[in-house]
Formats: sequence, C-alpha cells, structure tokens
Amino acid sequence: MHLRHLPLALALTCSIALAQSFTPIREQKNLSPAAIAKLHTVEMLNSLPAGEWHFHAGDVPHGESPSLDDSAWPLQKPRAKAPQDAVWYRRVIEVPKTLNGYDLTGSRIWFQFRADANGPMPEIIYFNGRRVALGDDLEPIVLFDPAKPGDKVLVAVKLLRTVDEKTFAGVNLKIEPNPNAATARPNPEDIRIQCIAAANILPALPTPRKDLLPKVEEAVAAIDLKALEAADQSAFDNSLRKSQEILTTLHPVLSQATIDLAGNAHIDAAWLWPRSETIDVVKRTFTTALQLMDEYPSYTYSQSAAQYTAWIAEKYPKMNDEIRKRVKEGRWEIVGGMWVEPDLNLPDGESLVRQLLVGQRYFQKEYGVTARIGWNPDSFGYNWQLPQIYKRSGMDYFVTQKMHWNDTNQLPFRLFWWESPDGSKVLTYFPTDYVHDNVNPTRISADFAESAQRNPGTSELLDLYGIGDHGGGPTRAMLDQADHWIAASQPATKPGAPSSATVSSSPKVGSYIAEPQAVPTMRYHTAHAITPRKATSPT
Repeated sequence: MHLRHLPLALALTCSIALAQSFTPIREQKNLSPAAIAKLHTVEMLNSLPAGEWHFHAGDVPHGESPSLDDSAWPLQKPRAKAPQDAVWYRRVIEVPKTLNGYDLTGSRIWFQFRADANGPMPEIIYFNGRRVALGDDLEPIVLFDPAKPGDKVLVAVKLLRTVDEKTFAGVNLKIEPNPNAATARPNPEDIRIQCIAAANILPALPTPRKDLLPKVEEAVAAIDLKALEAADQSAFDNSLRKSQEILTTLHPVLSQATIDLAGNAHIDAAWLWPRSETIDVVKRTFTTALQLMDEYPSYTYSQSAAQYTAWIAEKYPKMNDEIRKRVKEGRWEIVGGMWVEPDLNLPDGESLVRQLLVGQRYFQKEYGVTARIGWNPDSFGYNWQLPQIYKRSGMDYFVTQKMHWNDTNQLPFRLFWWESPDGSKVLTYFPTDYVHDNVNPTRISADFAESAQRNPGTSELLDLYGIGDHGGGPTRAMLDQADHWIAASQPATKPGAPSSATVSSSPKVGSYIAEPQAVPTMRYHTAHAITPRKATSPT
C-alpha cells in the first residue's frame, strides 16, 4: 500500500477539534492531573470561542447582507438541530486584544463551520456580505491575517437542503501565531500536542519507556501560566521554547514509532442518494485526488471498487487517462479487487468469487494491475471462507474495520492471520476507522497505544484518513497538517518548517511487521457478525 510515512516522533499534526470539544480522556493517559489541567488551559488558546449564532430556518433573500436585521432571529448553540431545508446562521466575530492573556496581534485566524446531516453538507460562506466559499463540507478559510485587536467580520453561513435533518456541530476559529514574523512565536498548541503524544507513545513502544514520562511532566511544568496571567508575552513564549527543548530530547526514543498515513475515500454506492449522485460523487472525489497529486508530489491515494473507475472511463476518458498515469507511477493504489465493496454476510461464495473475478479482470485490462489487498472497511461481518476466496484470487491481505464498533465482543487483535476452514490465511488489519477527517496526533498516538496493547511489539500503525461515505477523501488541510508534523519530526528542524513526506513504494500491509510468523492466528469457523452500538444499515 502506498503511504505517506510519518515518524511519530514529537507528534503528528495540528488538532482540528472544535474549540468547544476538548481532548478526549482516552488521549490523555499517563499524565498527572496537574499536567492535564495545565494542558487544558493551553488548549483554550488554540481557538477563539465561537459562542451562539443567530439562526433562521428556511431561506431568506440576501441573508448575507450586512444591512439585514437578524436581532429577532433565535440563538443556537452547537448540537442544535435544523431542518433539511435551507437555513441561515449569522454572527459578528471580533478579534480581542488577548485570549486568556495571550496576545493575538499578528496571528492568523481560520474559520470552519461544522454541521452534519448523514451525507454531504452544501454550504455558502459570506464575510461582510461577500461570498468567499461555496461547496460541500468546506475546509477552513482564513478569516483574519494578520489579526488586529478590534477587527470585526460579519459571517453569514447558508446551509442548503440536505438528505437528512441537520445538526449544528459548532465553529472552529483556529489560531496560528504568525510563522513569518521576524521573531516567530512558538505555537502553544504544538507544545500541547507533543506532550500528549509523547505521553501516549512512550509506554507503548516495543521496549516501553515509562521511565521517560517524568521528562514529559517536566516539559509541561516548564510552561509558565503565571506569565500568561500577567499578559507577559515574552516570558510565556520563552517558557514554551524551554518546554520544546525538553521535548526535543525525547526525539530519538519517540522516533521508534511510525505512523503510515493512507489517504482514501470511502464511497457508499447506494445509501441515501440515487445512482446518478454516486457517479457525481465519484467524479468529484477523483478530481480532488488527482488535483492534490499535482499540488503535493509525495501524496498517494488508495481506492477500491472497479465500478467507480468504469464510470470514469466511460464518461470522463481524459480523467481516466490521468488515473492510469498515476497508477503506473505507483501513486494511485488499486485495492479491494472487487466490482464494488459488497456486504460480506449474506452473499454466497459464488457471488463473492465473481465480484473478484470481474473486478480484478477490469483492473488488469484498464490499468495493467490487480489488487493484492482485500479492502472492505464498511462491512458489518464476514463469511467464514473469505480468506480462502481472497487467497485464491491473488490476495494476501485484508483491511476492514466495522467490527471495531462492537460494544460487547471486541476483537483481541489489530493485526492477525485470519484462517479459513481449509487452512487459507490472509494477513488482516483492523484500523480504528476508515473515514478519519483529521490526522490529529493526540488521536493517532492514542490509537497507536491501543494497537500496541493488542499487538505487543509492533512499532507501526496504519491510519486511514480522508472524508468518506459520500466520498471526498483527503483535503489540503489534512495534507498541510501532516506535512507540518513530518517537518517537526525531522532532526534539527523546528515545528512548522516546510518539508515533504517520505513515501513508501511497498504495496504490503505485511511491511508493518518484522516477523509475520509472530502475528497471532484467528480461526473464525463460524460467521462473526457485528454487535452494533447503535441501529444502522449495511452498505
């Protein structure tokens, strides 16, 4: 599998968690209560509070206009519901002089509106009455750069009709110190992320290093919150630099852990939308993947389902030529081998064999390759003879995930040999999810620790990132975040310095282990279906 290699040394990427959503408990293990409390205070410096928003159910003419009086509109907080039809949100955002004592002058402040509706979220963003962005599930947009205390912007957001009821998830107003300033300020969020990631990774290494956790505590203790309370920016920044120096000493040990980032886009062929929309989703998703390959020379992408590329070949032959070129370069990874990603519980063996026969035949004819990795992360269970079917179809590996949702019967391993009744085996991997919309180092380091607990001795983790279900895949924001932390993990490189990610050309999930024979074998001789944590429907 073609990957962006990311040594998980001092951390991985900027958190894109909402300002209202603080780091989950599972990501804050191994630190003292005092350290966690201090890091929580630091976390509150990474975003402006978004507060409540004026809300209007239904469309209105020129809802973006600065002259519109929205004082009678009700106020909404995150997690509030909204109807399927078009709705408006409005609010004036002002840059304060300081945020909890932290001077924002010269910072870059980003804006991202978050909402969910079990599918695409079409939105239009206006700043002071001027349209600045239009599309589905928009990426962060620069709101202030450079920020000046007292600057104001009227933000209006129109959410168009959606396939289901909307949920307002909140607004992220992320703050970045100006990296181009003559004397660049250290980023408090970078330090916080590194502390949490180090605390998660050290005890989870093949040779656990709990003995170095006091060094992480020392780095946290070096952060001078009293200087922040006194609005002494110079003293606070110097304390962050001191904390960074301490964390840097852990780099040689932390670099034993590696995260392999696999960009992908899960596309539901049929769920809450018609076939015509699925074709459009495929076109837009593949267009994005190809565009990002032009912009990011080391970026690679994994995609399953021969049907999707068949649609592109039929309707957009020039795009298919580009895909063929990227496949030949090794940057577009063909996985799955099936015509679509099917349910793996109900279809009989002949159906699954023909999925692979037709799918692999198409990939070979169209791109000159066949898949070696079975790829079905969204199936709710599996036929007990699937390893036999995969193995006889040229597959050596299988990536899936849905059974990780079990709230009762959790699989004991992340990486294992799955054996069919006839003795056929495929190396099987369960990532934590297949539609991560971030490469957040606090999340990924916690995933690494959990994986190491289930498979002791492993030093690598495969992380699947990219917007999914309604397609989308990786975004510029995700790639920029990953590059930021790849640069930070390089020796003698300060966080935020530009760098290109290293790429692995090996299409082997098996590369994540040094000794495959040491991986446990699981023999599922009865169908193992998911015990769902909530009502849902199979793809």
